Amino acid sequence: MKQTKIPDARAKLAASLPSSTEILRGSLLHRTIRHRSGCATCAQGDGHPVWVFTVTYPGGRTKQISLSAEQRLLQAEEASSRLFRRSLP
Repeated sequence: MKQTKIPDARAKLAASLPSSTEILRGSLLHRTIRHRSGCATCAQGDGHPVWVFTVTYPGGRTKQISLSAEQRLLQAEEASSRLFRRSLP
């Protein structure tokens, strides 16, 4: 690639990536919660499926946020985040 085409290629790549302000730093996990007693579902061994968004802060601290059904849109944002990271050189 010639030196004169590099800025155009870089601009084209940047335009194809999602905005970095829309990317959240964290992981979306699908977990199963089981109560210790008093729950017929958990007594059968099934448990309750939940989605949890986990954010890791500097210093190793983590925060887990349980998501409602409406908040599962984060899955799409996580996918765009993965695409963004893979696109970087």
